[in-house]
Amino acid sequence: MRRRLCFLLALVVSAGATPPPAAEAAGRRPYGGVVRVALPGLGGLDDPRALTQPGARWLASWTHCRLFRVDGRGRVRAELARDGGEMRGRTLTLRLVDGAQFHDGAVATATDVVQSLQSLTRSPPKDAAGAALAEMIAALEVRALDPATVEIRGPSRTDPHTIRRLLARPEAAILHGGTAARGHGCGPFRPSNGSASGVELVAHPGHPEGRPWLDRLEIAVRPDPRAQSAAFADGEVDLTPSIASRDRRDAASLRGALATVYAVVAPSLRGDDARVLRRNISALASEARLVRHSEWPAEHAESLWPTLLSPAPAAPPATGPALPQPVLVIAYPEGNASLAELARALRDALAPLSLTPARAVAVAGLDLRGAVTAKAPPWQLAVVSHEWQALDVEQAALELARALDRPGLTATDALTGRGRGYAAAQNEAAPAIPLLHLERPLHHRSWLILDGGTSAATGVDLGDAWRRP
Repeated sequence: MRRRLCFLLALVVSAGATPPPAAEAAGRRPYGGVVRVALPGLGGLDDPRALTQPGARWLASWTHCRLFRVDGRGRVRAELARDGGEMRGRTLTLRLVDGAQFHDGAVATATDVVQSLQSLTRSPPKDAAGAALAEMIAALEVRALDPATVEIRGPSRTDPHTIRRLLARPEAAILHGGTAARGHGCGPFRPSNGSASGVELVAHPGHPEGRPWLDRLEIAVRPDPRAQSAAFADGEVDLTPSIASRDRRDAASLRGALATVYAVVAPSLRGDDARVLRRNISALASEARLVRHSEWPAEHAESLWPTLLSPAPAAPPATGPALPQPVLVIAYPEGNASLAELARALRDALAPLSLTPARAVAVAGLDLRGAVTAKAPPWQLAVVSHEWQALDVEQAALELARALDRPGLTATDALTGRGRGYAAAQNEAAPAIPLLHLERPLHHRSWLILDGGTSAATGVDLGDAWRRP
């Protein structure tokens, strides 16, 4: 609301004879300015559920609004909802912001909220994180009491904070009529001119919090991280998720997405008989200090979940006599230089466990889900990563259960706080050995002030950003 009030004040002052400078009209922040961004693609621009492409969550959070949002400190704030709502028993009642508009000019109503959440559950995202979110929302009963009031009923013992954090995810964006299309978003920026190589986003005054401080975002598509880094170094863009050390002049770096690197074991190394081998793999990986081979800030992983999302502490791995393997082949996704480096470092660390020289090989299309479900792969270990979308430990428990194809945890369990108990056994039984927890930083010009901060799940908040004069 502060942006909306400042915007109205600026309009009133502009009617006078001598308008003050923009910085005075808006308090300490000036309105105006353009920020140029390099992203790998345009996923999330029109459809906030199509978030498998890197950078898609950024675009979705800039062009779409949710009932709630998460700020840079991890706090849930109202966006399309007027406030946190009122919880009575199992039911959370929310009032919507008056007059909030979609990019096509239609006023956002409670019916749009219901239709959007129902559409998400009918056609859930394909990725594990989005599918887990859709399951949890499907366990809620959502209805419109009137055009400005939404009622959400959860299972018994559902915490209202759990509901708010669910509805703060980019996939839970509110769309006009519940359908994804150009103009159906209500985020702080509206898509304007664009093509496959980039798009222009202009300030949307109908956003629930009012007009953003920036006038425009110019999005350039740069699929290659090296091209993103070069664009920043050459002054072509002001914000990017990838930048080389040599190109960091005039750059500020902030925490971005959380990710975990796993070594997924082949079916032949699973089960009770292989546990000692898996524990030795974990111990040797720790001794090898794989963090030195990571291009992002990293820490050795003791648990399947990073610290901020860990539902249960992990017991220190017990080791026993090493069980040599006739051959040890370590696979990594073809074309992923970061995981290739980690796979080679792991190969060297695990050399004592292989009777023949261990090998690291590239496999086309390899990912976490494919590695977990492989029946008879030509490798013993696969080094893959998972980028976290969860906003709390219960979401994280269900997200990883779906990513690792593990049964036994339902959406209702996660909504009612039972994910923690389920998770305790997974560190030992899951078909994945955690290697590293990473933070993928984002980089921006020092004059770009990100008062909204960044969120691991939604990226950088440009709706609350401004340019220092």
